[in-house]
Order: sequence, then structure tokens, then C-alpha cells
Amino acid sequence: MRGREEIEREMFNAREDLEQRLTELKHVVQEKLEVKARAQHAVQERVDRVKDAARRGVDRGREVIIRTRDGAIVYYHRARDQARQHKVLLAFVLGGVVALTLTAVFLLRRRNRRHFILR
Repeated sequence: MRGREEIEREMFNAREDLEQRLTELKHVVQEKLEVKARAQHAVQERVDRVKDAARRGVDRGREVIIRTRDGAIVYYHRARDQARQHKVLLAFVLGGVVALTLTAVFLLRRRNRRHFILR
């Protein structure tokens, strides 16, 4: 039989060993929780950055569209004013475009018809 002191010493050693392992386990758990929290925080920061970049991109896109639209309106009004001021010149240009188009169509049809007859 073992003595009382020996049993108490074993119980004391076992208790200290248990407390030490419990402390180590607490540290490991805290580290894992901290890693998870840091990872979640890092992911949230990335998500926030992406959202901000998307918002800035949308805002820039809207500005470009507005500037482009305004520029197109300005050029349209300039062209309309120029056409009103130079009506004869506009008529000559449009007549020339129509004449060239009709000539091109006529020559292409004639060339295709002649090619078809020779075969």
C-alpha cells in the first residue's frame, strides 16, 4: 500500500499538470480565435475597399457619360447652326454624296451583269 503523502504528491502533480495543460489549451484556443478574428477583419477590409472602388468607378462612369452627352449636344447644335448658315454648301455636299452612291451602285450592278453574261 502506498502512503498518504505519496498519493497526495501524485494528486498535486496531476493537478499542476492538468492546470498547465489547461492553460496551454486556453492559449491555443485564444490564438485560433484571434486568427479567425484577424482573418474576418482582413476580409471585411478587402470587401470595403472593393465596394469603395466600385462606387468610385460608377461615379467616374457617370461623369464621363454626362460629359460625353453634353459634348455631343454641343457638337450637334454647332453642326445644325453651320448647316443653317451654309444651306447651299450643304445641298452640294448632300447631292454629291447621293450622286456618288448611285454611281457606285450602278457601276457595281453593271459589272456583275457583264460578268454573268460572259460565263
